[in-house]
Amino acid sequence: MNDREFEQLVKQLHPRLTATAERILKGGLQINDNTEDAVQETFIRLWHMGEKLNTCHNIEALAITIIRNICIDILRHPVPPIDSIENIQVLTECSADTSLSTESIHCMIDHYICQLPTTQQRLIKMRSEGMTLDEIAAICQMPKNSIKTLIARARKTLLVKMKRQ
Repeated sequence: MNDREFEQLVKQLHPRLTATAERILKGGLQINDNTEDAVQETFIRLWHMGEKLNTCHNIEALAITIIRNICIDILRHPVPPIDSIENIQVLTECSADTSLSTESIHCMIDHYICQLPTTQQRLIKMRSEGMTLDEIAAICQMPKNSIKTLIARARKTLLVKMKRQ
């Protein structure tokens, strides 16, 4: 399947996948950003299947199965929404023994950013430099929704790693 065929598939399946995700996630009150995240994740998984999609008899059924499983995962493991890296707060009221300096926190965040996939690293750095999603989309030649999804995933990963510290 080439890029144009996949793009046509995305246009064709997007409304159905969105409606399916909304229906499933509505029961768990996890609608909003998770719906689009689930749809984007479905398309990513389909894209990674590559040439295997050519042998699939019913791609729509496969996509519905994938999005259903993704939505179930979202409902099983809810993650609080993250607006930005700046929302990762450090309690400054702690004693000097247990508190981390701002410099060490930034160092730790930089360390975790370096562990992200290359694309997510690049997008999170561009966003933290104050670039808008439209500017990033133009530079990376990616859809704005994909960029939002990748940045959200990167932020979620960073938050989980920061909470483990």
